[in-house]
Parts: sequence; structure tokens; C-alpha cells
Amino acid sequence: MTFPSEMERYCSTLFKYRPRTEAEIRRRFRRKGFDERLTEDFIAHLYDLDMLNDLRFSEMYIEDGISLKKKGPLLLKEELIKKLGVSPETAEEALSSVPHEEITAILKKDLEKRPVNDIEKWKKKMYRRGFSIGQIREAIENETEHL
Repeated sequence: MTFPSEMERYCSTLFKYRPRTEAEIRRRFRRKGFDERLTEDFIAHLYDLDMLNDLRFSEMYIEDGISLKKKGPLLLKEELIKKLGVSPETAEEALSSVPHEEITAILKKDLEKRPVNDIEKWKKKMYRRGFSIGQIREAIENETEHL
């Protein structure tokens, strides 16, 4: 099937900046005024070309969010679902691929930078950033064992 060149150019522009989710493509095409049926066919075509894969996108998003932005799994899952339109099942599956040790290491490294009297403030900050209470406690326990 051939698609309008305008549709292909627009898609190329979107992917030039970063990978996209199916929901993002659908939303952007709708805003651009492309035909719904043609959009669905184009999305199927993107899957055939392996250019669209919400699970792969979610795994990359989570990896970057944890390692570069120091965001926790809970916040990243919420962003994937609410902002990027990934299904809750896909977001959960992507999160399950993150090793528990990696999350603990990120928290531990950040905790080492904090003064000992700032622990309560640090716990609140990490909770707001999307880490669970259990993950935060574990990092603190691991750190106090080494003192």
C-alpha cells in the first residue's frame, strides 16, 4: 500500500527526534488531520517495518529515566501510561526487565551524597521521584550497614 508523501515526511520528522509510541503517532496524525483509516493502516505498516514497538520504547524510556534522570519506577510507569499512551500491561512488563539491584544502586549512590542529618528530606525527595518506600528503606539499610 502506498501512503501520502506528506504522511511519510511527517512521520520521518517525528522519528528524527526520538522513538515514538503508537498512541503518540495516532495523536499526532489526528492533530494533523490525516484520515483515521489511513492512519491505522500506516501504524500497521510501521509495525511491519519494526519502527514501532511500545515495549522496546518503554524499556528504553525506563532505562534512561532511571539512569540519567534518577526517576523511580512508579513515576516512570505513570509517565508511560498517562503521557505517552502505553498500556499498563506494557509498562509493567518493561519495568519487570529492570534489575532490582540497579534501582538499589541508583538510590544508594544518591544517598551517599547526602549529609547524614538530611535523611528524612532525602526520603521524601526520592518518594516524589517515584521510588517505593521499600526501595528507599532498603537503600538506607544497605548504607547504614556499611557505616
